[in-house]
Amino acid sequence: MRARAGALKSSAKFLNIEGDTRQNVVLKKAFWDWTRYTETEERWPSSEFSATIDGLRHDAIDVAFELAGLMEMLPPERRAELARKVSIAGDPRWVTAQAARAFFYNELSASPTQAGALLLDQCRLGFVAARAVLCRYADEDQPDHWTYEEREWDVLPWFWTEFTLEGQSSQDWERGIFSGRGSAPKGRCSITLNGVYFAGSSLNSMLPASAIVDTTKPPKPNSSGGRPPAAFWDDLWCAVWGDIYRGDFTPKRQADVERAMLDWASANGHELSESAVKARARRLFAELQSEGRNPKG
Repeated sequence: MRARAGALKSSAKFLNIEGDTRQNVVLKKAFWDWTRYTETEERWPSSEFSATIDGLRHDAIDVAFELAGLMEMLPPERRAELARKVSIAGDPRWVTAQAARAFFYNELSASPTQAGALLLDQCRLGFVAARAVLCRYADEDQPDHWTYEEREWDVLPWFWTEFTLEGQSSQDWERGIFSGRGSAPKGRCSITLNGVYFAGSSLNSMLPASAIVDTTKPPKPNSSGGRPPAAFWDDLWCAVWGDIYRGDFTPKRQADVERAMLDWASANGHELSESAVKARARRLFAELQSEGRNPKG
């Protein structure tokens, strides 16, 4: 009844009308006005619905109902609880955008300044699954008006190829907000994703079998030397890069970077060996040289 009245939006991954198949179709409320049709079929377990409309057979496959509309049917005090339960934000198998980018430089030895771009490359190839807590898009002729929104949206490859291009997009990795302008299957529009998460299994698939990281568990504290957990390196990177950016620290050679990392670790109560920082110090110093901020030598 709510769908028929237009109070509950719905869509179909495939809509077949007498052999003419369309993809990712927003179903009009008239589709659900089954009191007018003599031939209808409901298959809830497989999310398939069929109706003969104006003499034409309509088969809607993989039908989904708007989560926001379903939540409107609940008492206000239960909506937030339900949203968290059904969201990837509460699923430990998915990691935040910030953690996914950190995975690239902590586990795959990518340069911190290039980690995000490398992750986007993998998404464009379809190798990393992602989902957004909220997706909104606006038609090109109405950029200030959200035409459509969907919760728990699986980010499709065309978003990465069309809506993350330099000059017409932005990525806020810390907050998980990705915005851009480009061409979607339905035409040119603006899209903003809020709360972007990445599948931990997709990230782990890029590691050798012996180096698989359990992204569902927090890193264990390391107080006996060796390799520190990811959170340790995040803080260290931020501290050293921050000193360089503010002009408080101008390393002349790689050894200066190594010493800065060791000093920071010691000052913050962590044990860190020279061998543990050498590779990361080399990458950081090489990045500075490539930007022309330090003389080679």
